Amino acid sequence: MHSRGTDEDWLLAKEKPGNVSYSQLATVEVLINSTVSDASTINLVVKNEELPLQTNNHCQRIFEQVNAAISDSDVNR
Repeated sequence: MHSRGTDEDWLLAKEKPGNVSYSQLATVEVLINSTVSDASTINLVVKNEELPLQTNNHCQRIFEQVNAAISDSDVNR
């Protein structure tokens, strides 16, 4: 994924072309809500142009990979 822009409250990343068709290229938006003093919440939005004809599609797999990376990171410890 390439970062397309960052801010202290959000991050937007786009998948590199080459491994899947252009309609399957995923865009990931990470929205960080740090208004709570002792914790932050992270909302993930993963989208692409692919029609979700199956529950196990490329976009879902990218969401699961990003979610696992965040869950396994030191952010939650």
